[in-house]
Amino acid sequence: MAGVLLKTMPAAEGVAVAHFESSELPPEGSPADTLPKPVMMRVETRPDFEGRFQPSRRLILAALTRLTSHMHVFSGDAGGAQFTMTDGLGWAFCAPIRGDSCRGWCLYVSSKGAADGGMIASEDELKADLRFTELVAQFIGSVRQVRLLQEQKTQLRSFFSPNVIENLINDEDVLTPAERDIFVLFCDVRGFSQKAELMAHDLKALLQSVSAALGVMANGILDRTGTIADFQGDAALGFWGWPVTLEEGPVPACRAALDIYRGFLDGGADSSSLLHGFSVGMGVVHGRARSVRPSKPRSESLDLA
Repeated sequence: MAGVLLKTMPAAEGVAVAHFESSELPPEGSPADTLPKPVMMRVETRPDFEGRFQPSRRLILAALTRLTSHMHVFSGDAGGAQFTMTDGLGWAFCAPIRGDSCRGWCLYVSSKGAADGGMIASEDELKADLRFTELVAQFIGSVRQVRLLQEQKTQLRSFFSPNVIENLINDEDVLTPAERDIFVLFCDVRGFSQKAELMAHDLKALLQSVSAALGVMANGILDRTGTIADFQGDAALGFWGWPVTLEEGPVPACRAALDIYRGFLDGGADSSSLLHGFSVGMGVVHGRARSVRPSKPRSESLDLA
């Protein structure tokens, strides 16, 4: 995208796409030197550009903390300049890329000043280029948001059944903390310690067997519209009632338990199966539980002027 911006704006000498850790961004009004090093910086400059392209820390900080585009045209008075400019460059603007998935991202565009130190362009003359850059930033934000949702959906498939995923994606209110009646299924491999001792000489085969056992448990829970709460060693914990309200009471949990039992029964009796010699213990419990909103996970480089 940096290359696209450079090709579509003849007046521009350099374009940078910068990404900073959103959790490390200083508050508005902080000194420019408190801006951390960018996690990623992609820079494109004209072939005849001489020197080192160094985006203004102050300009980037202003754009990211206020989440609005900022422009500066260098007037020749270096001592009173609000923003530090790279030598030889006369104007610059920075457009933040908005969105939950893009906090800390921005587009920075700059070009040369007049040979006599005066202004080579006015803010009015640069408004069209700034607007185009903002549209590009909006496009990038939309693409990243879609990609984030796709990644989240892929991750959710490991722990939630399809109908639960649809509820999570289509209705954010289901994540609001609330008390619910839930059914919990706990299942673990019986005789695992003994099996581990017998297979101590072949840890790879042991790992494959445990993975197969956990796979039967996980599939049993997900196939019956359950949610996987946790894996602990050779055990799995699943529950029903959140985020989808219970309609059949304990029936899905009991059916999942029966599916898992049959899976271990068939595999344990087959000498060629990875589950040979394994059995499973299970328990189903009903009770009142309170959901909590999960905390967001915390989502090298060029020198800045």
